[in-house]
Amino acid sequence: TGAKAPAPTQEQGAQVAAAAGLPSDAPVSFVREHLEPGIFMTHFHDWNDSQYAAFQAYQASKALPDSFGAAASSPAKLHQQPQINAEEVAQGMWKDAQAARRAAPQGAGKINSSAGKDGKLTVWVVRGNNLVELPPSERGHFFDGDAYVVLYEYALLGEERQTIYFWLGRHATNLERGTAAVLATEMYNTQFKGTAALCRVAQNSEPSHFAAVFGPGSLVIHSGQRPEQGGCLPEGARLYKLKAESAESLHAVQVDLTASSLNSGDSFVLKGPHVTEGGARGSILLWRGKASSALEVEAATLVAKTFAEAAAGAPIHDIKEGEEPAEFWALLGGRADYPHSNTGA
Repeated sequence: TGAKAPAPTQEQGAQVAAAAGLPSDAPVSFVREHLEPGIFMTHFHDWNDSQYAAFQAYQASKALPDSFGAAASSPAKLHQQPQINAEEVAQGMWKDAQAARRAAPQGAGKINSSAGKDGKLTVWVVRGNNLVELPPSERGHFFDGDAYVVLYEYALLGEERQTIYFWLGRHATNLERGTAAVLATEMYNTQFKGTAALCRVAQNSEPSHFAAVFGPGSLVIHSGQRPEQGGCLPEGARLYKLKAESAESLHAVQVDLTASSLNSGDSFVLKGPHVTEGGARGSILLWRGKASSALEVEAATLVAKTFAEAAAGAPIHDIKEGEEPAEFWALLGGRADYPHSNTGA
């Protein structure tokens, strides 16, 4: 329907179904102009997604901030999704996590370094109407301007299981989101004949069982789109905030490169501008907020080590709040006010 046209009534929906030879109670969805969900657009091969750039910019200007304080766009939700067996996913991964936690000598609340290593993991990024498989070094590195499909194959109670995720970056286009959903569904229907679990994952709403499949310190969300040459260390200085409500859900998300992004209740990793893939002429700075938890500090250490390994051994400097060197503030563009709290944000 047009952008300002009234929504069809239930009776009109029944008439549409009858005209198509369907039962009168068949589900009928209507789609408004400029709010087409991605899965709708994938049925039209000549769809020009660029024509909505101005409209999407307007949406972004009206959007509410996300949990990291950044304005998030509000694309239409995907309709007509296949049934998602999220209960099986959560239950299976929870059992795995519980078993790993019982086996860990440190006990509950600690990061288990073996998590996510028992299964087979394959990750693809959406490019056009196809999926491009990522090399092992990039698994767990997502860009918020892209959409991905993740296949996790594992054994549970002696049986082979599969979970298919499609992860949707908050700045990915509607077409990319829809393509990820369609291709994940095709994999579900054709390769696994509907026996796998299928799970939609929106950025900033990642469930703990999704983060767990990548292992500790391996789930990092970067801003922008994946570089064409690949790699898990985008160019330039970048600041990452650690989110670790539990050992299973820890991950890092890139935030604005400014001192106002800091928070006493969190830990951050600051990658220098010259820390690049396979080489390092700079350092990685790990900043501990005074009120950050031991779990967040441990998670930040793991992420910093992941960056250091990718940069062929870049040095890591551990910095406590209140003891920052001049280099730290210079990379952030100078000092600025930021939240000081006794608990994590």
